[in-house]
Amino acid sequence: EKSKKVISEEGMEREDNRNVAADNSIGEGALYESMTEMDIFFESENLILSGKLLAPKDKGSFPSMVIVPQDGVMKIEEQLMLKSIMKLLVSKGFCVLTFDYPGHGKSQGNYTTLSDKQKIDSILSAAAYLKKHPLVEKESISLLGYRDGGYLMLKAAMVMPSFKSSIYLRLPNVFEKTILTKPDPGEVVQ
Repeated sequence: EKSKKVISEEGMEREDNRNVAADNSIGEGALYESMTEMDIFFESENLILSGKLLAPKDKGSFPSMVIVPQDGVMKIEEQLMLKSIMKLLVSKGFCVLTFDYPGHGKSQGNYTTLSDKQKIDSILSAAAYLKKHPLVEKESISLLGYRDGGYLMLKAAMVMPSFKSSIYLRLPNVFEKTILTKPDPGEVVQ
């Protein structure tokens, strides 16, 4: 007998008899109670950029991580993966800043004329914003870049080598088949 498939709120295909809430590996409810999410705005090259800052609710200052966005549209699976990483970092005591490049999201600017230099300046401006934030340990700012955001993160780290660390995250091309879904019967996944 074949079981019926359903799509969860996260966009994941699941068996209809599974408890989606019980299958949550990072404990959404408890995690949201232990973190604060703030909409932020900062300046870069005379433009106002938008972002979000996630922080532990504990008192004090924390090491921080700037998530360097990739350029362009991300698949829902990639968005969910980055969201999970951000929540995990906050649960481990990090402040996490994510932002939109000029012309993306709520950020000012024109994305059609956006150069790598402007993107690198945006990354450096995000780090400068964190250095002034009272929740952030000024000497413990790191970068995490994903796909072409990783390339830009490395370029930014060369301009400002005072970052605590730089992490390049690259997933295999078969990401969706290896991590988020079960292979079809008979399908070979490397």
